Amino acid sequence: MALTVVMGIALLIYSLAEEELRRTLRKLKASVPDQKKKPTSRPTMRWIFQLMEGINWMPSRGDPAGAIWMKEVQKKIISFFSPEVKAIYGVP
Repeated sequence: MALTVVMGIALLIYSLAEEELRRTLRKLKASVPDQKKKPTSRPTMRWIFQLMEGINWMPSRGDPAGAIWMKEVQKKIISFFSPEVKAIYGVP
């Protein structure tokens, strides 16, 4: 029973995140590439999570924050987040 409740809450959060991203994309008239590299304003969160794979952090001797390496599409997706998240990833 507890596992069912946890799964239900997880699916609710997943659905809310997907809807918030789609709302933001509509509001900004923006899009992200789909699996066929065509622009879409209705991506699934599963696809967004797959696009976000491979963000790497590299430590740096002079900079305690290090450096974050990411692709342009990942920077674009992060640009739809709050200013706090953008600051963490160093995305303008």
